[in-house]
Amino acid sequence: MKQILLFILMLFAYVANAQQQNLTVDSIAIGRKPASKINLDGSITAKNFNGKRPITGSVATGQNPNTNDLVAWLNTVFYPTQSPIVGLTGGQQLELHSAGSFNATLNWTAGRQAATETINTIVVDGVSKGFAQPGPGNSVSGTHDVSVTYNTNKTVSSTVTTSDGKTATASTAFTFLPKRYWGRTASTAATESDLLASAGGSNALSNNKAGTFSITASGSNRVFYAYPSNLGDLSNINIGGLESLSSFTKTVISFTNVSGYTQNYNVYTSNNETGGNVTAVIQ
Repeated sequence: MKQILLFILMLFAYVANAQQQNLTVDSIAIGRKPASKINLDGSITAKNFNGKRPITGSVATGQNPNTNDLVAWLNTVFYPTQSPIVGLTGGQQLELHSAGSFNATLNWTAGRQAATETINTIVVDGVSKGFAQPGPGNSVSGTHDVSVTYNTNKTVSSTVTTSDGKTATASTAFTFLPKRYWGRTASTAATESDLLASAGGSNALSNNKAGTFSITASGSNRVFYAYPSNLGDLSNINIGGLESLSSFTKTVISFTNVSGYTQNYNVYTSNNETGGNVTAVIQ
């Protein structure tokens, strides 16, 4: 009986209200399409709202949902859409080269998180890519060919944009570097051939002269360390905890690497022969 009376009172209040509200009483629509539903047990259920999903928002003081609509407020604060996922690979670090260019193939990916809207565009290096729309939690992929000029650093970007304007960007780069060389030599001053062989040592792409290096002398040999002259002179060669820069002689040579690129190199060669292994901290 109380439930019937409650129903009649609520119906009367609605009719008497000059500003019609969107209500549903026991799932029976009155007036316009309702935004909420008042159940016979007195509970209220928001229409077109799904609260049984993982929260994607990070609630923070100062956040402004900018709406007075309860459902829109809850969606904005607790269930905002998520940004897309993007990936781009294929860039490389390469040794300085004499001249010319080459072609490279990049691999791109674009995906949706659980609450990401549909993807509108995938643009790689300024070129729009065709794709099949992935479902939530899935991704699509493809390739993109680029032309790279030797000795000119190049960065390529990929941007994914969703139907609600969210974006994500990834990039990959082609970087050209000289090598530094270390090893042993039978000469009083290491030569271009010694650098290229790097016997007992190694070489590595780098635009930095400092580091720690191990050399296997293997009999009566001198040890050397070489790098581009434009990086300046060394301030320290530490071997076994002892400052040893004065035990090396610096020469400058015109060095041509295996890719045909020529530049001046500082070459530090030990003044004395050694038959043991050497670990040097270079600064």
